[in-house]
Amino acid sequence: MRFVFDRYGKPYEVDEEGNRIIRDLRCDWVYPNGYHGRGNTTKIEDPYGYSEFYHWREKDHKKDAQAVYDDRLAQWDRQAFARAHSVVPKRFDAMNQKDATKWMATYYEGKYTNVKVTALIEGCNVSNGYPYFVLWFRGEPVEKKDAKASDNSTAPAG
Repeated sequence: MRFVFDRYGKPYEVDEEGNRIIRDLRCDWVYPNGYHGRGNTTKIEDPYGYSEFYHWREKDHKKDAQAVYDDRLAQWDRQAFARAHSVVPKRFDAMNQKDATKWMATYYEGKYTNVKVTALIEGCNVSNGYPYFVLWFRGEPVEKKDAKASDNSTAPAG
């Protein structure tokens, strides 16, 4: 294996025949052929409209999981969002799986148990050029005790 440089000066690995070996996670596209077949662009090629890519993910990251956008988390509960960032004071694009899971468990404290983030996606909002992040996670919803009590009280007598 040897390294060569692309047109931006970034090194990449090639095999004996000169074929590029893709090890860069930015090439782990969410839509391998591009969204609606338009192809994919990197942050360097299109800094205000680049394609969605995985920072990291588990093999079956969507199985029994749900996706949530970072801006929605902030809108739904600003205090929980701030609390989670105080526990894990990193930007989403700097978080590994352990950090993201700790962040999400803090955010959803009292609402979900056994929280595990299974993937982190970054994309670019083409209307304003800012990045957004999508977190795929699994967790078990916490049942509210009051809801169970009210369910039993409305049940018809035997």
